[in-house]
Amino acid sequence: MNDTYQASFVTPSFPLSPEGEAPCFRREFFLERRPERALLRVTALGIVEPHLNGSRVGEEVLAPGWRSYRHRLPVSTHDVTALLGPGANALGAIVGEGWAVGRIGYPSPMQDSARCHYADRPALFLQLELRYADGTTQLLGTDESFSCATGAVLARSLYDGETHDARLEPVGWSEPGFDDTGWSPAVPYDWDMATLFPRTAEPIRRTGELAPVAVTTSPAGRTIVDFGQNIAGRLRVTTTGRAGQTVTLRHAEILTDGELDTTSLRSAKSVDRYVLRGDGPEVWEPAFTLHGFRYADIDGPFDEVVAVVVHSDMRRTGWLETSHHLVDRLHANTVWSMRGNFVGLPTDCPQRDERLGWTGDINAFAPTAAFLYDVLGSWLDDLAAEQRQKGYVAISFDLLPPDQRTKAGARLAELVTRAGFRITTGFAGTPWVLPALTETGHLDAAYRMLLQTGCPSFLHPVTQGATTVWERWDAIRPDGSRHPSEMTSYNHYALGAVTAWLHQSVGGLRPTEPGHRRMSIAPRPGPGLSHASLRHLTVHGEVRVAWRVTASDVTVEVTVPPGTEATVTLPLHPEALQPTVTAGTHNWTYPAPPGNDPHVRYTLDTPLRVLVSDDAVWDAVEKVFVEQLPQIPVSYAVRSSADTTLRTVLDRFPGTTGALEDAFTRDLGHSR
Repeated sequence: MNDTYQASFVTPSFPLSPEGEAPCFRREFFLERRPERALLRVTALGIVEPHLNGSRVGEEVLAPGWRSYRHRLPVSTHDVTALLGPGANALGAIVGEGWAVGRIGYPSPMQDSARCHYADRPALFLQLELRYADGTTQLLGTDESFSCATGAVLARSLYDGETHDARLEPVGWSEPGFDDTGWSPAVPYDWDMATLFPRTAEPIRRTGELAPVAVTTSPAGRTIVDFGQNIAGRLRVTTTGRAGQTVTLRHAEILTDGELDTTSLRSAKSVDRYVLRGDGPEVWEPAFTLHGFRYADIDGPFDEVVAVVVHSDMRRTGWLETSHHLVDRLHANTVWSMRGNFVGLPTDCPQRDERLGWTGDINAFAPTAAFLYDVLGSWLDDLAAEQRQKGYVAISFDLLPPDQRTKAGARLAELVTRAGFRITTGFAGTPWVLPALTETGHLDAAYRMLLQTGCPSFLHPVTQGATTVWERWDAIRPDGSRHPSEMTSYNHYALGAVTAWLHQSVGGLRPTEPGHRRMSIAPRPGPGLSHASLRHLTVHGEVRVAWRVTASDVTVEVTVPPGTEATVTLPLHPEALQPTVTAGTHNWTYPAPPGNDPHVRYTLDTPLRVLVSDDAVWDAVEKVFVEQLPQIPVSYAVRSSADTTLRTVLDRFPGTTGALEDAFTRDLGHSR
C-alpha cells in the first residue's frame, strides 16, 4: 500500500457559523470488482467522524484529538475491506470544530477570541487505498469531487456542548444513491502536508460505561442522575417521544442543596440537546464534545441513560493496594483523574473553560503517570517539536551538598510537625514533600503526613467523598460547604502526584536502568500500614512486590521478569540484607524488630508531634486540657520540642491527679 498522502484537505464552500453546524462531506464512486484489501486514512482540522456505505468507520472518538497541528497531525488508518463491494459505494464524514478551530483556552496575542488557534475553519482529509488480487491499486481521496451540506448537528462546542436535531438528519447521506443535488462542492484548504504522519499512539475511545447509582428529584423538581464517579465523557440517552420534543442534558461535578452546581464550569455551559425524530425509541450520544461530570440534570423524556467514559485508550501498567482503605481510595482517585485528563494530551481539568495542556501539571505528575499507564510518548514528540521552535528547556533538582541536605531535611521535618502534618506547600512543592522527608531519614513524618485526614491533607478530600483528585484541598470544607472560588476543579490530577511516592516508597519499586532492565526494590513500611502489594508492567514483563508486617515477623515476596535484575532492600531486616535477584519469584520471612507494631498505639509517652497528626486523638487531648488544665497552653507545647510528650508536660505540674492521667490514658486507647 502507498504510505504517502496524495489526497488534499477540503472544506465547505459555504460559510459556517462559529460553534454552529457541523458540515457533512460525501462522494460516491464505482468499483468494477471487490478489492482484496482497502485502507481508509483519516484526519481533520477539527473532529472527524468517518463513514463508508452507511456505516460509522472505526472506534475512535474526537479524532484526531488535540495536537500541535502545525507541527504534527496524526493520520488514522482503518481496514474497511469488509465495507466495500462491487458497484456503487459512498464515502463520507462529519467534521466538528474541535480543538483546531473551536473555542479553547484563552485569546491569543494575534486574535481577540479564544477560537481558531490552529485553523480558521474545519477541513477534512480522507484517502481510500484499494489493492486488488492481481496486484493493481487504486486511490481515492478528498478533492473538489466531494460535496458538502449541513445536517443534524447544529452546535458542536467542546466547552458549551452539542445540539443535534434528528429531524434534520439527511437520511442515507453516506450511502450510495443519496440525492445530493442540493449540496455544495467542497473547496481545497491549504495545509502543509509535511505535518501528516501515521498515528502511533492509541487514539481516544470510549473506555467504559457507568450506570446511574441514583435518580432523584431535586428540591426544584429537576431530575438529577448520579453516576457515582467523577469522569470525563458524555451521556448516551435512550428516549421515546413526539417529533420536536427536546431532551436537555446538563452536567456538573457536584450538587449543592440537591441541585446541580455548575460553579466549577465557569463559562463552559456543558449542555447537550437532542431534538427527537418521533419515530420510536431513539438512542443518541454526542460526537463532538466532552464534559467533566458526575451528575446530570435531564430535562425531557428519557427511558435510559448511561455515562460513557472517554479518554485516550492508554494501556494500564501499574497497580497498588495497601492495608489502608483511605490510601487505596486516594490511589483510585488519582487513576480516575488521570483518565479524565488524558484526552489527546494531558490537561489540567476536563470540566471548565480551560482544559489546557499546562506543562506544570504534568511536570509534577509525570512519574505517577508513567507508572500507571503507558503514556506520554506521542505528546512528548509534539512538545519537542514546539520546543525546537521556541527554544525552551518541560527543570533539574538535587542541588544541595550532603551536609546541607541533612540540615534541610531536619528543618523540613520540623516544619511539617509544627503544621500538624498538614500540607503547607504550594502546587509545585507538594509532590516533593514526602520524597524529601523519606530520603533525609524522616519516614515516620512522611507516613503521618500521608495519613493525616484534617484539612489540608492528601486524605481530607477522600473523607469528604472525593472520587477524583481536587484542585483545592478544601474544595468541599469539613462543614460540607463548597469553596466559593471558580478556580475549584474537582478533577485535577496534579496533586495526585503523591501517588508516585506510594509506588516508590510504599510499593518500593524504582528503575535503575531505563525500562527496568535493572531495578531497585526497597519497600519502606511505616506507621499506619501493615501490608501493601504492587504490580507494574515493564517492557520485559510484570514486576510484583508484596510485603506484610506483623508484631512478630516480616514477609516479602518479589517477582521479576526474564532478562532483568533487582536489588532488594529487605525492610526492617535485622542484618539490613540486600540480595540481588534475577527472573522468578523470591520470598523472605524474618523476625520483626522488637517493639515493632504496624498499628498506631498511643501512650502518655507518645510525642505530642505524633498525637497532633491524628485528628480523633488530638481532639480528645485538647478537650482534656481545656476542661482540666486550662492553664497549660498545649498548642505551644507541641511546638516547643520534638520530644515533648504528655508525660513531660504533666511532670511540670506535680499536683496533677491520677484521675487526670486516667483521662488521658482512656482517650489514648485509640489505634489504627
